[in-house]
Amino acid sequence: KNDDEEYVFGDITKSIAKKVAGDDEYDYEVGDLSRWIDSRVKEKANEFTGNDLYQFGDVTKEITRRLKSGDYKLEDIVFLCRILVQFGAGL
Repeated sequence: KNDDEEYVFGDITKSIAKKVAGDDEYDYEVGDLSRWIDSRVKEKANEFTGNDLYQFGDVTKEITRRLKSGDYKLEDIVFLCRILVQFGAGL
């Protein structure tokens, strides 16, 4: 934006969406950024669990399985702690 242009609600979101899309001509619609974030989170969860389709609870089930079997790494424990902190769970 030029210095003489006023900020309009949503300008920051539109700017971020254009950068994420890698296209300055991208025509942002409300919810696009949220849908993109949702798809990325599910993609990462599927990579972690080895599943093709994300379902609520998959990450918890995989962490539980790894802990019970002893087949876990320090990164798995850190990942679990990050999830707990995000949801405000007390230890």
